[in-house]
Amino acid sequence: MITESVQRQVRQASVPASFGSDGNSKNPLAEFVCVDKRGKDIHLQPGKPFRIPFEGRESCRVIIHRELLKPEDGLQEVVLDVDVTAADGAARSQAKISERMVLRPSSEPKVFWIHGGVEQFDRVVVRVSHVVDEERYVISPTLRSGLPSVQWSAIVEGGRFRLYATVAIPAGLFRVTAPSGQLRLNFGVLSRLTVLDDLGKESIFGLELGLMGVGLTTDNLSGTKYPPTLAAVVGMGIRVPLGQGAAVGINAWAAYEFRDDITDVMDKSIGSNRWAFIFGPSIAVGNAGRNL
Repeated sequence: MITESVQRQVRQASVPASFGSDGNSKNPLAEFVCVDKRGKDIHLQPGKPFRIPFEGRESCRVIIHRELLKPEDGLQEVVLDVDVTAADGAARSQAKISERMVLRPSSEPKVFWIHGGVEQFDRVVVRVSHVVDEERYVISPTLRSGLPSVQWSAIVEGGRFRLYATVAIPAGLFRVTAPSGQLRLNFGVLSRLTVLDDLGKESIFGLELGLMGVGLTTDNLSGTKYPPTLAAVVGMGIRVPLGQGAAVGINAWAAYEFRDDITDVMDKSIGSNRWAFIFGPSIAVGNAGRNL
């Protein structure tokens, strides 16, 4: 038995509003909108990938329709996350949005524009979710495992080819043309043309053209003295990216050599064609270029 009065704290509770994440709602609380090639607004469907025209990459925005909130639902505490990553997986921090907000009924929607220099094949992921807060929401046992949320994903369209320059360090090139043999130290700059897929990933095969210093250390090919040579090369290369602009590959080139005559061990000049076929593995660093 108690003689003192007993009171319960009375506070306002909210009901988490649905975002219309099924994509069939006529009046969704949150929308992700971009402009198509004809300049018309496209309301993206949650969970379905969308290709943003490159010309319309600055038109994308997230719209929170505060005017659709009902007073009886109470205040809504939500988090908006926008992540933008380049084709190579690098995050574009300048385009990132992480906004935590408390929504109340209003006559105007809240608009967040996607910004930060979005480029070709950039991937945009947008998430809107309620904050799990039992102090604010009335959460039933069925909602305890997860409050309403919605997510969109889109990728910016880009070119079908990529032309770029890279620094190549072939290890142990083999010269097939007589006099044949291995060229140990090689270094040069290549331009490379390759095909891109729908996600901006380049093909492992590419056409290559460049200048290469070959045989930069004294080397003997089939009993001859091969001088350090600058060669113009053209051919095919297989390149496997390692990340951060680095790659390993195998190259096969036709080369025109700007060199002195090849001599034998007695320093006697040996007539040889300045056109040669060379191939071998290489390490490449750099990917400076543009999509076509």
